[in-house]
Amino acid sequence: MKPIMFFLSFIILSINSLWALPSGKIELYELDYKIDFSEQRLYCDAMITTSRSSPADTLSLLLYRLLKVKGIWDENGNKVEFQQNITPFTDWQAMTVNQIILPTKGISKFHIKYEGTLLGYTETGMTYVHDNIDPQFTILRMDAYAYPIVATTSWAKNQAQGLTYFDYVVSVTIPDSLNAVNGGELVEKSSIEKGKIKYTYKNFKPAWRIDLAIAKYSTITSGGLAVHFFRKDSIGAGVLLMNSTKAKKSP
Repeated sequence: MKPIMFFLSFIILSINSLWALPSGKIELYELDYKIDFSEQRLYCDAMITTSRSSPADTLSLLLYRLLKVKGIWDENGNKVEFQQNITPFTDWQAMTVNQIILPTKGISKFHIKYEGTLLGYTETGMTYVHDNIDPQFTILRMDAYAYPIVATTSWAKNQAQGLTYFDYVVSVTIPDSLNAVNGGELVEKSSIEKGKIKYTYKNFKPAWRIDLAIAKYSTITSGGLAVHFFRKDSIGAGVLLMNSTKAKKSP
């Protein structure tokens, strides 16, 4: 039986209505993160597979304003031309992103390397998005554009579109004193070098967002359920697991 996981303490899952994506579709994300806490930087080796495109199509991808694309290639390793610009939303000047304009030329699979840091979006009024690279707690999620999202720089236009669903495989390499948790299935947990550990997750069902949290978590499990929590929240975690187990058994 596949486990169902719950996250406690500071992991905030946004209401679906906060995020609505435009019609351009990514069908599969393959994200491989490396986190350097000493430099407060992330490095990501991403593969995105889009729905079949025509030679005239252009993708608009958004990343966090302090994440810079170092290069884009097709699946055969050929460089792909692109433009990136730090720009505010046309209808929300406080919201600034790195917009990547990518002519697809009929290509549907792209290899994107990007790196940088996160400092949140509290200045926009989104006070819950104070994401940063910190061993005490790091979260990589769409709210801070920690991975490329197909969207325009108009909040209203993005809101007018429905959610799109995709599959994902997400990996992260971090110090082995920390844990990485995600709402999907843990595919692999492996030591790759001294003091480093790599977690790999994939989605259970089609997803509309990816959330990857990193901290010194503890974990308890029962009956196919798992709760990841900070040690100070152990009582609440136990209650949650007990009630969830009961609910799962109820007819």
